[in-house]
Amino acid sequence: MRLGKLDEVVSMLEETLHILEETPNRASSIETTGQLALAYFRMGDEEKALAYAQKVFDLTENISPTVYSTNIGFTAIADIYFELWEKTLRNPTPKTDTDQWKQLAVKSLKLVRGFEKVFPIGRPATPLYQGWHELLMGKPKAAIKFWKRGLEAAQKLNMPYEEGLLRLKLGHHLKDGANARRPHLERAAQIFETMGAAYEIALVQEALQKYTA
Repeated sequence: MRLGKLDEVVSMLEETLHILEETPNRASSIETTGQLALAYFRMGDEEKALAYAQKVFDLTENISPTVYSTNIGFTAIADIYFELWEKTLRNPTPKTDTDQWKQLAVKSLKLVRGFEKVFPIGRPATPLYQGWHELLMGKPKAAIKFWKRGLEAAQKLNMPYEEGLLRLKLGHHLKDGANARRPHLERAAQIFETMGAAYEIALVQEALQKYTA
C-alpha cells in the first residue's frame, strides 16, 4: 500500500478475504477490509471503497480491540471519511451531503479512540484524526494543538510513519509562514522517501511547492 502498488494490493487483499471466509478471524478481517477500502479509494473506485468501509463498521459492532494490528483497518476508513468530509466542505454542490460524511468520520474516529484506550501505539493516531476533526469544524488552533500532541507521541514511541503524517498536517496548516512549515514538510519528506511511501511523498511535494516556494 505505501509503495503505491495498488493493483497488487487489491489482488492480495481480495485473496486474503477469500481465505478468511474459510478460516474466519475478525481482527484479520477488519485490517484487511479497511486496507482494501483505502486501496479502492485511492484508485478512484469510491463505490467499492465505501462498501468495504461499511463492512469494517459491521465487523466492529459491539466489540473492543484485542489485536494491535486492527488499527490499520480503523485508520484506513478514517482516511476515507475525513477526506470525503473535507472534499465536500471545500467543493459543496446542491447534492452534497456534508453531514453524512461528518457523521461517518466521527464514527471512524471513535474506533481510533477505542483502539488507543487498549493499545498505547494508538496515541499518535487519535490526535491526528481529532485534529482533522477540529480543523473541519472551523477550529484550526485546536487542530494544531492536537497535531503537536500527536507528533510528540509519535516521536516518543518511535513511530516514523505517523510522525510524517502529523508533520504533513502541521506543514499544511501552521499559520507562521514558510519558516514554520518547511522544517515539518522537509522532515516528512525524508521519512516518506526512506520508506518509499509513494502516495505520501506526492502529498509532501505538493505542499512544499504550494506553501514554501
